[in-house]
Amino acid sequence: MNEHLTIPGYDRTKRIGFWLLVWAAYLVLTAFSVDAAFRRYHEFGTGWSWDLAYYNQWFWTLGYGDGTISVRPIASYAIEGPSVWKANYLSPFRLMIFPVHYLRPDPTTLLAIDCVFFWMLIPAAAKLVLDESGSRIAALAALVLIPLTPLVMPLAANDFREMQVAVPFALIAVAGWRQRHRGWAGLGIGGMLACRQEWAVVVAMLPLIPARTSERPETTLRWTRAAVYLGIFWFAFAFLGYLRITCGPSSTSAYLKQFGGEKPRLRETLTTAWDFLWIGMSAWIFPALLAPRVALVGLPWVWSLASGKWAIRFIGAEQWHHVRYCAPYFALFLAAGLIGWSRLWNGIRTRTNAKAAPFVLGLLWIVMAVWLVGGHQRMIALMGGIPDPVPAEDVEPLWRIMAEVRPEDGVVAYYDLTAPLSNRQRLFSYVLNVNHPKGWPSALEPDIRYLFLEKGLKPVEIWESQNFRKIWSGRAYEVWRRDLPNSRD
Repeated sequence: MNEHLTIPGYDRTKRIGFWLLVWAAYLVLTAFSVDAAFRRYHEFGTGWSWDLAYYNQWFWTLGYGDGTISVRPIASYAIEGPSVWKANYLSPFRLMIFPVHYLRPDPTTLLAIDCVFFWMLIPAAAKLVLDESGSRIAALAALVLIPLTPLVMPLAANDFREMQVAVPFALIAVAGWRQRHRGWAGLGIGGMLACRQEWAVVVAMLPLIPARTSERPETTLRWTRAAVYLGIFWFAFAFLGYLRITCGPSSTSAYLKQFGGEKPRLRETLTTAWDFLWIGMSAWIFPALLAPRVALVGLPWVWSLASGKWAIRFIGAEQWHHVRYCAPYFALFLAAGLIGWSRLWNGIRTRTNAKAAPFVLGLLWIVMAVWLVGGHQRMIALMGGIPDPVPAEDVEPLWRIMAEVRPEDGVVAYYDLTAPLSNRQRLFSYVLNVNHPKGWPSALEPDIRYLFLEKGLKPVEIWESQNFRKIWSGRAYEVWRRDLPNSRD
């Protein structure tokens, strides 16, 4: 009856089938996310168009421009640029994907790259659960639940962000660390450090996570030293040293000072922490309690986010793109939840009657799924409240005009319209002074040819006196163009 169990290669066939299912799920989720990202981009509904414009211009000018940017993000401790090598963050990952962007220089390339890497959390999670439980069924059951996790929705939709790209690397790092596998641990840790410097703190805290099996004290000490030294070196010397060189001596203290922030009231802190725990991770919090030392690594991220500044309730507003700062918390609590799920799965199988175990496990999965769906629906409702930056009737006319703008044309545009215009050397906005072009608004330089403005921003005489003429006016925006001498435009 069980002769097939002795057939050579039977387990190998099941193993191949398992990973085919895992990678098929990854491809489906990636394709769905890429399609959704492209549609949002076309509708000017990206997380924050100015940030996407910055990333795209950074890559574009590195490959096709003069190595300087005009889209300059600001932080409390520094302002990026104009050189591409003067950045507020340390992210070697950009250089790793530069060849891809060079072959297809467009913001949608970055959107696709983000989706491709973010959804690698599916095979990474499969490896973690399989290592912990030894059960392919447990791994597949967990994988079905992951896309229902409320925080997955905004993280997957939030443009191109290095913080989010690191999520699968964090899961791989935890799996490799628990397994004491140098290759997997090195891949995960290297990936995290390549994305952004905040992940160095996670690396330095990995020693809080125990190995899966008992080991000699000297082995534990060796792994602990490696992680702590590497994390501290990358953050304190590589990043802060880079920041000091490029942005000045005061930038390092200003960077660290920002984490103090305002002192929130205890009630606000607890309310926001509840948002992250309940709406953010939903049912995963309960199995995460079975892996307390893994959850402990993620706990500081809950507290740091709970000042109210990045509260999940702001996901319903235009500031929702700050959800990227939830990435370390999401990755670590998901890892804890997956490990706890594995322990729960094995515990039920070994301590429950053989006939009752499948029923209990199925019931557990259903309870988890229902709980996650509830949180997911709440997240959908929150994101449904995000205002559309561009009215539907303005979308196609704006794209038609943007197609006429040449790479050498200087452009001033409202934040929400900047990403599609970022394949050029001179792109500015007008909301903050640091983003203004020289001479704004009454004496713009001659190479500024297009203005994509909010309707009625300034008296028309200001633009007409500089030889701009209005070429289109929609419901919320208007476009002005300054024709070149002898131009037939």
